[in-house]
Amino acid sequence: MASGGARRPTSMAGALQATALFGSCVLLASLVIGELIQGLLVGSMAFLIWRYGVVRQVLCHHLRQGSILARAGRHEDALKAFGRSATVWEGRRGIDDLRGILLGSASRWPFRHLSRYNAAWCMARLGHTDQARAAVQALLVEAPTMTPALELLHSLDPSAAAAAALSADTRPADDWQDLLHDEPSLEPRDHSE
Repeated sequence: MASGGARRPTSMAGALQATALFGSCVLLASLVIGELIQGLLVGSMAFLIWRYGVVRQVLCHHLRQGSILARAGRHEDALKAFGRSATVWEGRRGIDDLRGILLGSASRWPFRHLSRYNAAWCMARLGHTDQARAAVQALLVEAPTMTPALELLHSLDPSAAAAAALSADTRPADDWQDLLHDEPSLEPRDHSE
């Protein structure tokens, strides 16, 4: 299944939470400064520093690094980066589960799931089909409605994916939206080979 580019599935709840975080930054800055326009500027800057400087560059470093390496065709190195990312986010489950309001992320799935999905994708690209299949099946136990994981499982084992899809309430792929291009999620996405 070829893809025209990386999909960044978002959720409406996550988008609203991310917007609420932005609004909170603006409101707090306006209250501290005592002026709405300056509060808007300072709050916006604080949100951008938090979102792009801290969240994207620090907290999601390994996930982004893996995505960059995978796009460059360096799947072995990407697999290691995604493994580090999964380990980091397993230790930050509380933050990951509240990623919308705390991190300003509208991602539909937790970063720990995205890391595991991307690791399985790299395993498949490296020809480690059995390991990739096992990794995706383990992921689907925790995230049974993760459509990209179901699609990857289908490309690895059509009969297993059909059984998993029957047992899960899945959303169609066309339900996804490319709302936020800054999310370090689900990259790359080509299952065609």
